[in-house]
Amino acid sequence: MKDYWKALLFIILSSFLYQVLYEYVPQLRWLFVLLWIAILLVFGYLLSPNKKRSNRWLGKVIISIFVIFTIGFRLNLFAVVGLDRWVIFKGIGSSFLDLLLVYCGWSFYQL
Repeated sequence: MKDYWKALLFIILSSFLYQVLYEYVPQLRWLFVLLWIAILLVFGYLLSPNKKRSNRWLGKVIISIFVIFTIGFRLNLFAVVGLDRWVIFKGIGSSFLDLLLVYCGWSFYQL
């Protein structure tokens, strides 16, 4: 049960940090995107009940590639013609990507 308190404390502290950075450094949009993705991944890690090490590298590589693709998509580094319209058409918005990042943070340590 105490792991869930760690997750709640992390949510409170990270929201405070995010708000302070947003107030004092509003021009660095890429920093906020990276910080937000890191917050979601660490939150998923804190929800993970099984924190043992494993040797399943293929699943971890796939999750890492997905996270890198999501970072590139959020920062507009992967400019594929029509991809943004296709993603919106399929209903994959930023909230859905946030949920997938929390899941990736959780499942990375489950594999």
